[in-house]
Amino acid sequence: MADSQLSASNTDSSASRTSATTDATSEGPQGETGEAPPTRDPQSSPTTAEDPGPSTGPLSLARRTLRAARARHARMNVADRIAFYGLLIGALTALVPLAQSLYDKAFPKNAVVLLVDVEKNPCMAGWILTPGNEHIKDVLWTSNEGQFARWEKENRIIHSGVVVAGVTARGAIGEAVAVRDISITVTGRGAPVRGTTTKRGGCGALDAPEYLVVDLDGLPLNHPVPISYLQNSPKQNEARKAAAEMGKPITLPRQVTRNGIYSFFLTGRTTRHDTSWIATITWWDGEEEHTQRIDDEGRPIRVSAEPR
Repeated sequence: MADSQLSASNTDSSASRTSATTDATSEGPQGETGEAPPTRDPQSSPTTAEDPGPSTGPLSLARRTLRAARARHARMNVADRIAFYGLLIGALTALVPLAQSLYDKAFPKNAVVLLVDVEKNPCMAGWILTPGNEHIKDVLWTSNEGQFARWEKENRIIHSGVVVAGVTARGAIGEAVAVRDISITVTGRGAPVRGTTTKRGGCGALDAPEYLVVDLDGLPLNHPVPISYLQNSPKQNEARKAAAEMGKPITLPRQVTRNGIYSFFLTGRTTRHDTSWIATITWWDGEEEHTQRIDDEGRPIRVSAEPR
């Protein structure tokens, strides 16, 4: 009898513990209903590590703009992306030379900066209009120098008989320098260009300090000829007379101080050939001798004899 009562007591105690455990579990983290709380979805949260929340500051605006650009890029197809990259590369290609030019002007590398202006307007330039371009004659006096430069690059017009280049040497950095020489090099020679000619003049006289006129037909090909030869050779007598009629001849050496200016005109003439030529200016900075090229925007200056 005692054993039966003990067994019953143990059974009741075990049932009581089981019931207590069940009640404790139902009132624990699962809440009173016994259901698990909903799991938090990080993507549904209004704030994340990448998006710190609404803001009106410039940094927030930049972030939103960048995300929008990324989203647009992700939606592009292959053709649109190729077109976009092409435009981007084209824009960068155009900006790099401009940035380099601005930098060079602000921080010049040389003590002398050369400004070269090959005369293109009808006041100072006669032209040969190549076959098929005779109509240009009607608009010569109403066109700007940019248009002349484009026609020249397209070989639609070529300087006829005489070409004039105005040169300004400006002192940029350091102490004064001495311009010691100006040489002329004929780089190409061929038969005169065929076409219709126009005449220059009718706009008044030039006002420049010094002049050098060169008869290009008497110079060797691809060999620099110094100014000392040009100003003394009997073959250049007629050219010297023409320079004297314009003004004073070039005299060297010439000092150019910082921010000082030395200007002169170079005139190349031909009666027999289609001629390309460049000039080279030589100057001394007190320690070293330097040379710089004078040309037509990176190309040799070109002039052709009038058609026969």
